[in-house]
Amino acid sequence: MIEAEKSEIGANVLPSIFELIAQDSLSVSIQQAVRHIVKYLYERNPSRYRLLWKWYDEIYLTADLILQTFYLKKYGGSLAENFYGMKRIINGTCKSASTGFPKLRSLFMLVGWPYIMKKLEKIHLLLSTYTTTTNSRVNFMQLPLIHILVNYYPWIKILFSTFAFLLKIAYILSLCNVHSPELKFANVHLVKFTQIDIGEENKKRSWRVLAILASILTRCITFGLYFIQFLDFYYNSDTGENFRMEQRTRNWKFPPAPHKKLRESSVLLLETNKCPLCLRQRTNDTVLAVSGYVFVMVAYIRMWSKRRNVQLRVCQQMWMI
Repeated sequence: MIEAEKSEIGANVLPSIFELIAQDSLSVSIQQAVRHIVKYLYERNPSRYRLLWKWYDEIYLTADLILQTFYLKKYGGSLAENFYGMKRIINGTCKSASTGFPKLRSLFMLVGWPYIMKKLEKIHLLLSTYTTTTNSRVNFMQLPLIHILVNYYPWIKILFSTFAFLLKIAYILSLCNVHSPELKFANVHLVKFTQIDIGEENKKRSWRVLAILASILTRCITFGLYFIQFLDFYYNSDTGENFRMEQRTRNWKFPPAPHKKLRESSVLLLETNKCPLCLRQRTNDTVLAVSGYVFVMVAYIRMWSKRRNVQLRVCQQMWMI
């Protein structure tokens, strides 16, 4: 009876497809949120954060490698997987993929594979733009690797996405224990934390003070991750775009208003037969009904045309923003 209970407690339970999709979206949201933050810093101060933005992919790769190595070694899963209470198990065994060659394979699929795919995407976009906008397409496309990358890379992406979709369908139908090609190539599958895992984690907290600090830190990380997901959603939504548009409008510096040639008191001291604009004797009188001043028609038309052009330029610049 006791052995049956132990086997039931230690049994590996596969997570649901919704939990797997949630942890996948969390890892993607973290990457996008960090990229948005770095991009915002670069736009605010390009001189200071130029190198950070230039080498962002490599810096993020290094930081992600250190973080995922720590989580794989200590918890047997990535940051997002540990956040949703999952760990990696080698296919065909009950061993954790936290050491040795399985750990290296998991690290490559977690960190190296997304980096390679991102670089291939950029290179493909650059080569496609270059070959369509230059006249050296024939000579440039004679290289086999470039020819394959430009012409067949989109089909490779479609095949990879189709394979990922079929794996998810097979996982839903309980025909497969993995839901993504990355796990398939790493030769691991995800299982939920067992009661033994949770008990071991609780035993490691020797002092109550450390347990409280760990609990507070865990909650802060939890809220931080949810905030990152919200930040990514808000940044890509129409509301975020409207907010950035409003901020640009507020920070826009309008051109200075034209200075008056004469003050109100000086205008009152003028001779009655002179125009307040051109300061010459009036020849073709034009009365402004609002103020009662009398101007020369030509001077008034010129002044009105200048102000109208300034307003048109301001409106055009605001529209460009």
